[in-house]
Amino acid sequence: MPNPKATSASSAVILDGRTLSDYELLRERKIARNEARLQSLGLSSGPMLSSVSISKPSAADKAPRKRKPKRPPREGTRKSLRKLGATPHYNLEESAARLDEYDPEAGEGGGVGKPGLKRKGSAKKSNNGGSALSAPVMELSGGVPGASSGGAVKASDLRIDLSKLSPHLNSLAPATGKAAVIDLLASTVGRRGSSLSWSKYSGSLLFKNAAILWMNFDKNGGGDYVNDFGEGGEEVNWYGGSKVSSESNMYKGLRQRFSFSSKADSGVVVFARFCEGSKSEPYVYLGRVELVETGQLSPPIRFRCRFLDKVEGGAKEAFCKF
Repeated sequence: MPNPKATSASSAVILDGRTLSDYELLRERKIARNEARLQSLGLSSGPMLSSVSISKPSAADKAPRKRKPKRPPREGTRKSLRKLGATPHYNLEESAARLDEYDPEAGEGGGVGKPGLKRKGSAKKSNNGGSALSAPVMELSGGVPGASSGGAVKASDLRIDLSKLSPHLNSLAPATGKAAVIDLLASTVGRRGSSLSWSKYSGSLLFKNAAILWMNFDKNGGGDYVNDFGEGGEEVNWYGGSKVSSESNMYKGLRQRFSFSSKADSGVVVFARFCEGSKSEPYVYLGRVELVETGQLSPPIRFRCRFLDKVEGGAKEAFCKF
């Protein structure tokens, strides 16, 4: 193969009226050699592409590209009555039914309507798989035309109506967990339980005009604090947790709510349930209570309460029927 740098000026080659450079001369020789090789193999049908001018198609030769027709926008399957300017309506019966399938207490956070793990039982079936409980169950009926569609509201900022709980005295909540009770309490003022912000870890819950005392009765006698009845079942002892001291906001809040006991729609009420290890039954509404006395002012503080809603045989007998 000749070296293009060794080619002298006298051996310059002129092609199409111009003098080829050493590089172009070498390129043409390679093209000729390759073409001859292809012809010997019977593969060449004409000159190499390098000597054929290829013209680009003009704009007129190009076929117009077809555009896909625009699809009409799909109508959403979910509609917001609030955005349409209408008042939302909520069916609390359906809400209570969904509580049988989901447990808000199984997730993180407290009582803002976040579904968690499936429940292990409901008000109609015991957690150990036994027979159904022959006990009245709270019924949440009717719509809630005044339900708020805004963000979560603190329970301590909401005023509820305890007088509307009278029909549910000594009745089971529709599902296990505190969320079912919160739904009932919120429905007394036309709200949904999921619209409230509250803590599931506290043994009590403060509303603006009322307080809820949560009580667990362990079938095996376990637990940090043993709640018990007294005076023939007409009284009950409730113990504040380790953070409830005489200077805590919870203690002061409870004392204030106890002072509302003379009003039918305000005061303090008790919801109690039976527990066995990690399993628990639905809460039972035991009614309104008044404060008799408090024990020591250091944790755990004992609140001795007397039931205001009298039932035959006393609250203890009514509760133990469950």
